[in-house]
Amino acid sequence: MSLPRQVPVTMEPSRMDFSDPFFREPTLSSFRDPAVYTTRDPYIHQSLVRDPIRDVSSKSFFNPERQLSTMDTELQRMATEMRRMFCDMQHLMPADSNPDNWRIKENFYLDNPVRQDQNSGQRFFRLQFDVRQFKPEEIFVKTIGNQLTVHAIHDDDQEGKSVHREYNRQYVLPKDLNPELLVSKLNREGVLTIEAPLPITDTYRDKLIPIKHE
Repeated sequence: MSLPRQVPVTMEPSRMDFSDPFFREPTLSSFRDPAVYTTRDPYIHQSLVRDPIRDVSSKSFFNPERQLSTMDTELQRMATEMRRMFCDMQHLMPADSNPDNWRIKENFYLDNPVRQDQNSGQRFFRLQFDVRQFKPEEIFVKTIGNQLTVHAIHDDDQEGKSVHREYNRQYVLPKDLNPELLVSKLNREGVLTIEAPLPITDTYRDKLIPIKHE
């Protein structure tokens, strides 16, 4: 009979990088009017200045193609920056607030726990659980043989009100998984991830199938 094993829950550190240029204080560049406005000062010769209203043919004042090109470049730059910001901030976004949605996700992970790294081809086991309603010290992960148990309990008594909340999930681990390799991580959004590498077997190795020419 296998002895129970407690899997420690570790908090994932924040990956926020405040040295990113996006978080620096923006600087405003000084604005310079490309056209010099006319003046009625009798001491200034009128040939030295030009009227932007009359001189509409001036390329420096009115050039639709250049303005549209500049606007298009700026919009592309903003779109690229927004995509980069979304990718950098995605891990900081709150988890789905709808419990039903997370139950669907949990069930999907329970039905499809085996993943494969696209680069290395390494297979690994991964499950995720929504435990945002519990503190880290209230969450317990343990294994008995090939059975994994995630249990969390919360009790709160204050101002004559008693609150009891409990969470329990059990899962039968694959036979080729070593329970000693299981690690659990809890992120800031309250998502508990349990994973472990799986051994490489001949069943999952790449196999070259020869092509017969008829």
